Amino acid sequence: MFERMSPAAMAAFDLAQREADRLGHGYLGTEHLLAGLIAHGDNAAAAFLAGHGLDLAGARTALDRLVTQGRLPGPRPADAQTLSALGIDLAAIRESAEARFGPVAVDDATCRVARRHWWQRGRVGRTPLSGRPFLAKRAMERAVEAAGGRMIAPEHLLIGLLDDCAAPVREGLSRRSRREFGRLGLAEDARGGAGPLLAAADLDPVALHTALHASLGDDPSG
Repeated sequence: MFERMSPAAMAAFDLAQREADRLGHGYLGTEHLLAGLIAHGDNAAAAFLAGHGLDLAGARTALDRLVTQGRLPGPRPADAQTLSALGIDLAAIRESAEARFGPVAVDDATCRVARRHWWQRGRVGRTPLSGRPFLAKRAMERAVEAAGGRMIAPEHLLIGLLDDCAAPVREGLSRRSRREFGRLGLAEDARGGAGPLLAAADLDPVALHTALHASLGDDPSG
């Protein structure tokens, strides 16, 4: 799906990872993706949200408040930070491996190791090279559906995020991904941070969904 993302959507995705870093979160969720769309600014999704009173400062204030209230996890050291404290440079290790074997081979080997039964016995099936868990996968899948055969633009990402707000994050995740919840400090019934973020700004995801489709001239039922 990432190969189909427009440059603006990819830029927003990169900014979402920075928002996760800012909060000290070891995962990438819908709250980060929503903040990334707003942080990018130069896209239809950010303009739509700004027109409904949600800008980057407001989004960050809401996220910080949700962390303080315990509705989102507090800062936790990432794998790279933990290894750095031991004198291990994870970025350098990945760069060296990719230079020797290629990025595709490194990614494939990482996935194979994480899926081994002996690796998963009594622990989460992942390695530091797996990167942070991606908990906005379902929203991304719905963004792909919204885009149809077109490139995935920021407004499609926003449609996916709004569609995703109602269901618990755990629905649709693999068993391995669900095991991440305890480690990440997420509640069993967590519904993702995009919904609470919007609620903190007095915005209703269902009403926004309808208004966004109207602004794009789409049929929300389609």
